[in-house]
Amino acid sequence: MNKYLKYTNLFYYLLPVGIFISILIFTDTKSSTDTIRFIQWANEMKINPLSALSYLFQERGIDGVMFYFSVLYFKISLILNDNFKYFFILLNSICFISIIHLIKKLSFKIKYYYLIPFFISINYDYIIWTNYLLTDFFFSFLCLLFILNLSLNNLKYINILLILLLVFTRPPGIVSVLIYLQYITFIKVLGNTISLKKNFFYLVIIYSVITILISFSLFYNVFPEIFYDTFQYHRSYYFEGVIINDRPHTYVEVPKNIFDIIKIILLRFISFFIFYDELFSIKHNILNFLVFIPLYLLSLYTLFKFSAYEIDQKKIIVTMIITIISFCFFHSILLIDYDWRYRVPCLIPISILAVMAFEKFNFSKQNLINQEG
Repeated sequence: MNKYLKYTNLFYYLLPVGIFISILIFTDTKSSTDTIRFIQWANEMKINPLSALSYLFQERGIDGVMFYFSVLYFKISLILNDNFKYFFILLNSICFISIIHLIKKLSFKIKYYYLIPFFISINYDYIIWTNYLLTDFFFSFLCLLFILNLSLNNLKYINILLILLLVFTRPPGIVSVLIYLQYITFIKVLGNTISLKKNFFYLVIIYSVITILISFSLFYNVFPEIFYDTFQYHRSYYFEGVIINDRPHTYVEVPKNIFDIIKIILLRFISFFIFYDELFSIKHNILNFLVFIPLYLLSLYTLFKFSAYEIDQKKIIVTMIITIISFCFFHSILLIDYDWRYRVPCLIPISILAVMAFEKFNFSKQNLINQEG
């Protein structure tokens, strides 16, 4: 048994860390237009929080304020001048190794937890972000910290701290508030299947109502003045028929009524999970097929077998589901970026759901053996 655990631990760390180091060695760090924008903001922004938040608000309204910690990380990195990329290499390295270690905390709840790093390591759409000069990977690390604390410990002060960090690192951080509100609703009824189904039904109704209200607001251009600039920015994408940003082949006709707006939101919701695209390379599409099809099928099997899991495991499953749905809905309303990077915080939750399916494969096999005996 000890020998088995030894080899399991070796596999657990060796493969993901090996892939991560290979990416650092054999590929160059990547930047984007956001990298340039953050560098500009970091150079102009003062360290004083009040002055910094005022500056960011002037630059991009509420959205700018929510980038506060991201810009602060860039400001710290620029101490290294032209070598600022090494700050992000170090930051992403610490995050990646911490993620692998954090997942190990699930070992008491998930039998095959050691397969989770395997799934995220071979997932190109996840691992590629470890080499970007952006805060997306760090943000996904904070998201994992938050949802693991929810599903394993639920320490309130840690939740509050992580929510603040998430909200002021990137605008999607506000999703953590939605996740928490849904979590405290579902956690009370985990042991009652009927109440749990009712809560999910109510959640669908709430999301539907929100979708209709937002569609009305978008079509008739009605929104609070404080969010006006941000609202107009995102509204413009709707009236270009944008589904996936900068991928014109995904666009639809310009909306002519509220139902067309709803259609765009629904198409974005579905597209959030799409893993292939005609502009991807053949290798990228093949790799994504090999990774995402098993992930999605196994995750669906976990949901199908939900009632067979223990209460603590159900807590993990529900937390992962509401995390995935919340991020998907948020970006369906706002925007899905060209490279699907807004999906990154959901890739570990999807991998966790997928790995949990293996327990029920084993369970079914054991039942068959018992019946034959």
